[in-house]
Amino acid sequence: MRSPRAIADALAAHRGGIERFVRQLDRDKVPYLSYSKIAAVESCPYRYYLEYVAGVRPRPEPAYFAKGRTLHKAADHLYRKAARGLSIGHEALFFLANKHRGEDRRHLQNAIQVLVEQAWTGYEVLGVEEPFVLPLVLRKDGIIAIVDHKTGKRFNKLDTMQMAVYRQHVLRKHRAKECSAWFDQYRWVDDLGRIRKPAFQRTQVHLRSTSWTAALRRFNSGYQRILRIEEKQDGSATGSCHSCALKGVCDKAVIEYGSWW
Repeated sequence: MRSPRAIADALAAHRGGIERFVRQLDRDKVPYLSYSKIAAVESCPYRYYLEYVAGVRPRPEPAYFAKGRTLHKAADHLYRKAARGLSIGHEALFFLANKHRGEDRRHLQNAIQVLVEQAWTGYEVLGVEEPFVLPLVLRKDGIIAIVDHKTGKRFNKLDTMQMAVYRQHVLRKHRAKECSAWFDQYRWVDDLGRIRKPAFQRTQVHLRSTSWTAALRRFNSGYQRILRIEEKQDGSATGSCHSCALKGVCDKAVIEYGSWW
């Protein structure tokens, strides 16, 4: 099986940026499992088929994809500077938002400002967007913290399985005895001075000793479903289309209409 060797080679050549790393694996047709793949097959097997087997991409790309990537780039810049003992103001990061226009640019500028204001300070930065471990990895007083940044119109319910996977990797890599996990969520807002609901929310994820075992069960179950989809070159549609980024290019999408009664 060439997968472990190919992944090891790609990892050795990696120069930062988890997206580039994953895209290279996809281009080289290297089989791998990820949280994103499991989440896709759990939500809709046909979505998994379109995205990961047929290689279909939403056209045009949803704005929230691009905005989310940009905020992660801002966090990458911020914490790579911090790892070298340097600081950077939010205005110096606004160049990342300049490729966006109108409302999207305002949303990103506000989110970048909040990102800098809410930055984790007083911690040693151990890693930023490492392959297989997307979040920020910090250490203070011998205790490691992992932080994942999330963006959206609202604060959504988050999947703790993702953090269970991250934590397991970090504990093994850094041989740590303690590891806390956090989600930093950023809500897109037009004006930070005129909001009624917070634009930022930091939430600790309380993982149990059984969280890794439960994550493995979901990965194993998802992997079996993936094998069936790849064998059949097709998948069943669940009809959960409302929040699916591929609904505009999916031939099995269910069009829902609202009604006033």
